Amino acid sequence: MNFSTIKSKLVLYLVVSLISIASGVVFAYIIASLEIKKIMVNDISDVATTLEKSIKFIAINDKEAYKKDSFSAYLNSIKIGKSGYVYLIDASGTLISHPSKQGKSLGGKSYAEHIIHDKSGGTHEYVSSTSGQEKIAGYRYIQDWDMWIVPGVNKADYFEDLKENFLKWMMLCGGIIAFLLALMGKIIERRIVRPVENLIEVAAELAQGDGDLKKRLDFPGDSEMATASNYVDQFISRIQEVVNVAKTTVQASVHSAEKLGGLSQKITRQIEEQHKLTTSSNKLVQEISKSLDEGEDAAIKTADDLSITSTELESMIGKLSTISDYVTDASVKQVDFSDKLMQLNEDAKQIKEVLTVIDEIADQTNLLALNAAIEAARAGEHGRGFAVVADEVRKLAERTQKSLAEINATINIVVQSISEASDEMKESAQQMSDISVISNEIQGQTSSTKSSMEQTITYAQNSAKLATTIAYRTKTLITNMDDVTQLSTQSEEIIHDVDDTVKTIVEHSHELELRLNEFKS
Repeated sequence: MNFSTIKSKLVLYLVVSLISIASGVVFAYIIASLEIKKIMVNDISDVATTLEKSIKFIAINDKEAYKKDSFSAYLNSIKIGKSGYVYLIDASGTLISHPSKQGKSLGGKSYAEHIIHDKSGGTHEYVSSTSGQEKIAGYRYIQDWDMWIVPGVNKADYFEDLKENFLKWMMLCGGIIAFLLALMGKIIERRIVRPVENLIEVAAELAQGDGDLKKRLDFPGDSEMATASNYVDQFISRIQEVVNVAKTTVQASVHSAEKLGGLSQKITRQIEEQHKLTTSSNKLVQEISKSLDEGEDAAIKTADDLSITSTELESMIGKLSTISDYVTDASVKQVDFSDKLMQLNEDAKQIKEVLTVIDEIADQTNLLALNAAIEAARAGEHGRGFAVVADEVRKLAERTQKSLAEINATINIVVQSISEASDEMKESAQQMSDISVISNEIQGQTSSTKSSMEQTITYAQNSAKLATTIAYRTKTLITNMDDVTQLSTQSEEIIHDVDDTVKTIVEHSHELELRLNEFKS
C-alpha cells in the first residue's frame, strides 16, 4: 500500500491505534498476572505462618496430637481458594495428614525433598506429577514433631477469575474504542479525504487536458479546502502571466541566438587563421632553440674541458715543483755525500799511514825476536824457554806483517773506489743541479700557460653563461608561443562550444516556443 496519500495514512493511523490498544491490553494482562502471583505467594505465606503458630501451640500441649483423627479432620477442613488444602509431612517424606493420600510416601519427589531439607520455611513452586497443575506451597517446620505443615494452592484458582473478568472488560473497552476510531475515521474521510480527491480530479483535468490556463478551480465556502483552491487559482493566474512573458522572451531569444551564431562562425574563421600563423612561428622558434641548445652544450663542454686542462696543468706544476725540490735536495745530499766520501778517503789514507807505522813496528818486533833467539841459544839450557817465547813473538810479527799487507791492499782498493765514487757523485750532483734549473724553467713556463688558460676559461664560462641566458630566454619565448598556441586552440574550442551552445539554444527555444504555444493564455 502506498502511504503517501491522506486516505492510506488515515487507515495506517487506525491500524496503529488498534495495535496500540491491543498491546496495552496484553501489557496490562501481564502486569496483572505478575501482581496476582505476588498476591498468591503472600497469601500462602501468611496461611503457612498462621498454621505454624497454631500447630506449634498444639504440639506444645499435646506431643501426640498429630496421631489423632480429630487433628487430621481439622487440617482437612482447611480450604485455600477453590482447590487448595493443607497436609503434614515428616522427615522421611511420609504424609502424616492429607485429604486423600494420608500415609503415602513422597520420598523422591523433588518438591517434597526440597521441603523436608529446608527447616527455615518458605514457599515453593512446582508442577504436580499427577495432575500437571502448577502449584504454590508454603511450608513451616514444627520442631516438636520434626514435621512440616504445608498449605498449597493451584495457580489456576487465581488466574481463571482474572482471565474471565479481565478479558470481558478489556474486550468491551476495546470494542468501544475501535468503534469510536472507525467513526472518527469516517468523519475525517468525509470532511477531508473526499474534498482532496475532488481537488485532485479537477487539477488533473487542468494539467492533462487542453492546458487552458484560463480555467479555475472555484471551490465555494470558507473551509480550508476553499482557501487552498483560492491559492491554487492565484498560482494558475501567475503561471498564465509567466507563460505570456515567456512566449515573448523566447521569440527574442531565438533572434538573438541566431545572430550570435553568425558572429561565432566569423570569429572561428579568424581564430583558425591565427592558429596557423602561431603554429608556424612556434616551429621556427623551436628550430632556433635547438641550435642554441647545441651551441650552449658546446660552450659548456669547452669550458669544462678547459677547466679540466687547467686542473691538470696545476697538478703538473705541483708535481714539477715537487720534482725540482726532490732534485735540489738530492743534489745537496750528493754533494754532502761526496764531501763525506772525500773525508772517508782522507781517513783511509790516515789508516794507511797507521798501518805503515804498524808494519815498521812488526819489522822491529821480528828483529827483536831474532836477537832474542840468538841470546837464548847462547844461554843454552837456561834460555830454552825464552827461545820458545822469542819464536812465538817472531811468528806473531810475521802474521802481523802478512795481515798488514792484506789490509794495505784492501785499503788501497777502498781508497781508489772512494775516489772514483766521489768523482761520480760530484758529476751526478752537477747533473741534478742542471735538472733543477730546467725544472724551474718548465715550472715558470707552465705557470704562465696556466694564467693564460684561466683567462681562456673565464672567457669560455662567460660565453657559456651568455649562451645559457639566450637559450633560457628562447625557451621562455617557446613556452609563451606554446601558451599562445594552446590559448588559440582553446579559444577555437570555446568558439565551437559557443556555436554548439547557440545551436542548442535555438533548438531549445523553438521547442520551448512550441511547448508554450500549447497553453491557451
